[in-house]
Amino acid sequence: MKFSPTVNHSLITRILPLAVLTASLAACGGGGGDSSPVPTTPSAPSDTAPTPKPNPPQGGQVAKPDEVLVTPVAPSKPTNPSKPAEPSTDQPPPSTPSYDGITMTQSERAVFERLNARRETCGFGGLNANSKLMMAANNHTNYLLHMTQFSAQPFQGHYETGVDEFSGTKNPYYSGRAVADRLSTTSRKGAKAVAVNYPYYTVAENLSFLRFNDTYFDKNGDEQLALKGINGLLAAPYHMASLLSPEFADIGIGYGRTPMKSPFKLEGGGNTDGQASVLEMVLAVQRDNIRTPPNQVISYPCTGTVGTQYELKHESPNPFSNTNRNLAKDPIGQPIFILANGSLRVSNYKMTDAANNEIALQALTAKNDPNHILEPTQVILMPLTALQPNQTYRVTYQASVNGASSEPYEVIFSTKAQ
Repeated sequence: MKFSPTVNHSLITRILPLAVLTASLAACGGGGGDSSPVPTTPSAPSDTAPTPKPNPPQGGQVAKPDEVLVTPVAPSKPTNPSKPAEPSTDQPPPSTPSYDGITMTQSERAVFERLNARRETCGFGGLNANSKLMMAANNHTNYLLHMTQFSAQPFQGHYETGVDEFSGTKNPYYSGRAVADRLSTTSRKGAKAVAVNYPYYTVAENLSFLRFNDTYFDKNGDEQLALKGINGLLAAPYHMASLLSPEFADIGIGYGRTPMKSPFKLEGGGNTDGQASVLEMVLAVQRDNIRTPPNQVISYPCTGTVGTQYELKHESPNPFSNTNRNLAKDPIGQPIFILANGSLRVSNYKMTDAANNEIALQALTAKNDPNHILEPTQVILMPLTALQPNQTYRVTYQASVNGASSEPYEVIFSTKAQ
């Protein structure tokens, strides 16, 4: 059962990259259709999650009374236990995602469909919902929601380590320190965690944590919070590279919401009670279903993509960590993730708006990545200023793979409304 007072669902999944919303959204969020009134004043941990008060936003952020702050956190690198035999090249990504008879909340289904639509439209291939990954995601979601409701340290992110009586092995939803551990749970799991055995070859986790007050929730609801979360992660360079990786075949998604133990600060002074939501996505592939990237150069956004984020105010690690650029004060626009099945070189890139005004771009590559996360097959073009909501943008570039002659590419996409 999920900790959220609005969700009674026991199998949920989450992915590796992580984001945080404060008063607010924290990196990956879900929403809609599974909302209900938030309870008040909890006494002891329980499956129905009573209502603690929200925490102050991380990083000194201050929320307006009805505002959500977004703070994505660094994605983990995929875990690859051992090198398999050369993968087969005759297994193209499925064109139709499978629900495999798996029940999802409306918020989880909205995230699943949004992510698959973006992946399939742009050539990255669809993902199949997997019941074991859903369980793993649900375990970690409930672990995080339990901490949010009862701990003075409400959010731990990717790792289930002991910091107080509500964390680590003392948390009833404990299922393993890292995502790889949580896919092969043992007798050391918490009393309320579900055992999982998914024999992964590669796994990644993306996570979003949102904090917000009741007014904001009443305006938006769970489904919109969840969609804000996935949209935000798809605008964070490292997270989008993880979520769009064609090598993954399966996904588990979990979303839940709970009142927070501690109040958070309001702009202009004062505190307010709040709620928090967790969106977790676990992507993985088994050894017998390894996929290879398409042979052509692909991108996200791609031509025809509608409703992307228009600004990024946080990602951890910071893709500008070598310059100490503060994204909260100096946000960038929706990045363009470019992927090839070989060593990729991108040149002569340019971005313009509908009035043909040029937006400066910076290329993030495996060679200049300050956090050493990107691969030689990946390039991310980052607009150095925030874009405008509900606007159309055109990006052109030349791409060369494995030293071959460069070819021209064009992407036309539009941002979401404010």
